[in-house]
Amino acid sequence: MLYRFIIDNYRSFGETTQFDMFPNPKRENMKDHVYMNSGVQLLKMAALYGANGAGKSNFIKALNFLKALCKGMEVFSDKDWYKTWYLKNRFKLPPRSENDPISMLIEFSTQLHTYIYNIEISPEGISKEEFSISGLGETQNTPIYIRQKGQVKFFGMKIPEAIIA
Repeated sequence: MLYRFIIDNYRSFGETTQFDMFPNPKRENMKDHVYMNSGVQLLKMAALYGANGAGKSNFIKALNFLKALCKGMEVFSDKDWYKTWYLKNRFKLPPRSENDPISMLIEFSTQLHTYIYNIEISPEGISKEEFSISGLGETQNTPIYIRQKGQVKFFGMKIPEAIIA
């Protein structure tokens, strides 16, 4: 279950943009559209809509990229590929710098836990990557691993097989 997806500096997303499945607490008149998942209130459905050129397709492209990256496509080990991909996909208008990383964060749940995966991509490749068990805003997130500038730090948690598959 997708909880939220945050994009920054990707294609038409020059500013941090968040899509989430959390209901607006001020809208109490649509309780039939909300259900509980692991103690968290979530919307039963959502829609992407907007004018032409508003970023709907870029949102889907970002999700597809993240999915492909997590599945471990071989091309992602090639540093030249990252530079070409970064230059093609970064937000190109000011005030963004040419070297600001593209960042994506996804929070999702499985039958076991709710996870947060956060990644930053620069022209040199993946500059930062974090995978954690979400505290769902009530407790601190529990890191599983953090990779920064080629150095990986594991925190003693085994990544469940269901996530890897």
